[in-house]
Amino acid sequence: MFLCPGRILNISPDEKRRRLEVQARENRWHQFVDGELILKQGLVDKRKGLFARRRMLLLTTGPRLFYVDPVNMVLKGEIPWSQELRVEAKNFRIFLVHTAGASDRAAAPARAPARPRLRLRRPTRPGSARPGPSVPATPERGGRPSAFAPAPRPAPASRAGDSTCRL
Repeated sequence: MFLCPGRILNISPDEKRRRLEVQARENRWHQFVDGELILKQGLVDKRKGLFARRRMLLLTTGPRLFYVDPVNMVLKGEIPWSQELRVEAKNFRIFLVHTAGASDRAAAPARAPARPRLRLRRPTRPGSARPGPSVPATPERGGRPSAFAPAPRPAPASRAGDSTCRL
């Protein structure tokens, strides 16, 4: 689908001007987009051969696609927008951007797996309306096993001749 310039975002000129003012103050990528409104932005790993380079991909109201080196804060280029531009999703993470002259391979950056967010509440204490503190869901507590569950901590080693228990 080809988006006509000026029709990618259906807002009034006053609203666009207001958003540009906010973007100029608060968005560190504004300096790279020639005064256009950034619609979407995100980090990608741009693949070329065996190497991947991390880039910030910026979609603007032009419509235009810019990519910036986020470490050195340098504009590295622009993906030309034309009738021939198409995006091909390989899977949920990897995609190809096809233009008239070339195809670029990009991927969402790999992230560390998130810790499980499922938490169980301890039963209410007798005589109290408040439940106890939340605890992580583990098989011992009736939860599902998780690949990301923290490993149990080893018992502290006692010193020779020390028979007292320290908490």
